[in-house]
Amino acid sequence: MKTTYLTMLVLPLFFSIMLMTSTQLTNAEPVDVENEDVRVFLRGSEKDNTRSGRTYFFDHLHKPTQATEQFEVHADTNAISELKIYKSTLIIQGKLNYGGESITRVNLETHKVEDAMWTYSPVFSSDNRFVVYVGHYPRSVPKNTFTTDIVRIYDFAKTPLENRVNPARGLQPRYCGIPVFPEGNARKKDEEFFVYDPNAIRNSVSPHFLWLENTRKILFITRDRSTGEYANFLIMIDLHDGIMTPRILRKRVDSSLSEGFRDGITEPIVIKEITETEDTIVITTYENYGRQTRQGDRPGKKDDTYTIHIDRAFLK
Repeated sequence: MKTTYLTMLVLPLFFSIMLMTSTQLTNAEPVDVENEDVRVFLRGSEKDNTRSGRTYFFDHLHKPTQATEQFEVHADTNAISELKIYKSTLIIQGKLNYGGESITRVNLETHKVEDAMWTYSPVFSSDNRFVVYVGHYPRSVPKNTFTTDIVRIYDFAKTPLENRVNPARGLQPRYCGIPVFPEGNARKKDEEFFVYDPNAIRNSVSPHFLWLENTRKILFITRDRSTGEYANFLIMIDLHDGIMTPRILRKRVDSSLSEGFRDGITEPIVIKEITETEDTIVITTYENYGRQTRQGDRPGKKDDTYTIHIDRAFLK
């Protein structure tokens, strides 16, 4: 009788502890986002044993009425890195377990997930309407198969299907966003990241994008063999006619672009950041231009970086 009574006391306590440990805040700091109308605050999360990622629990405050709602959604990440809002859309960003970053689109009126995407190196426009990124591809590929980087743009003012070039695929997280680079992929709306010809031109995009002119232009560096030999190119994508018809300008990275660049650079340039001033584009690279050290692409000291200034006339 005593054993049964003890069991009745211990079991509820055990399950309470299990519930407390499975529903918890996984981020080191509280994550929240707000605009003039709403504030969304992450309360905690719960591991989902049936799929990757977690279920996240939020408070949704309507500022005009001070009414608060609670809702939960699933996202393909084990820790949210940032929340953003575009109009009535909540954007959840976090790391994928298998490389890259996940972005989850949630309708704040229905509290339902509308779309999810897997990306590399996403950068949002200043108003959060657009995100530019390198399309995600598997870490392991079949034998004699290669991958190439495809730059895509997702427009949160459009529906999920309008952000697909092949709606027949459905809302697959890898096949989302409109291809805007390389030139052939942008023209043909080709989103195939597998390459089977070892002699084919493959792109390796440096993981830094810079939005310019109020989200009308994008700047980045890529490496390919479009001129016959491997070289690095500064790419500018002009979106004045829309993301379906991008205008692409490229300039080889050498001393003709800026005295800061060496001629004959064939190895990938590892970029720390790209920023802009009133007169120039400022590109901060690692001193060795990508000859990776044991620390990878992280500088060991501040003087390991190298700053190059490019005249804004390139953008005209």
